[in-house]
Amino acid sequence: MKSILITLTTAFALLFAGCESTGVNTVSSATGGTDYAWYTPDSDTRKHVFVESVNTAKTEGGITKVQVVLKNKGGKERAFNYKFEWQDANGFAVRSATSTMKTVRLMPQETITITGIAPNPKAEGYTLKLVKTT
Repeated sequence: MKSILITLTTAFALLFAGCESTGVNTVSSATGGTDYAWYTPDSDTRKHVFVESVNTAKTEGGITKVQVVLKNKGGKERAFNYKFEWQDANGFAVRSATSTMKTVRLMPQETITITGIAPNPKAEGYTLKLVKTT
């Protein structure tokens, strides 16, 4: 039984390590915690669209809100869809009826501010997902 548990734990660790290497980008704070996470499967977007800043706050009702400033540092227009995927304090996905992809276009050297509001007070963590439009 113990060897099965170790095997499953190792398999999950390898699975998540493999997933992370495909495009999840994180920035750590000075205290060692993760300030934000964003994901894009497209290497072109990862090379040219950068997170300039991230601000988070809580509303009076305890809802998390996020403001992200993105910049296109490339030499051509970038178009992509984005959405915030929310997680609870344990890292489990929090479903949201309003979590749909939105389209944005960035001209070269342009910055844009996008915002997200958690679906309920239990949603504390988030990942910003960017998908290049075709």
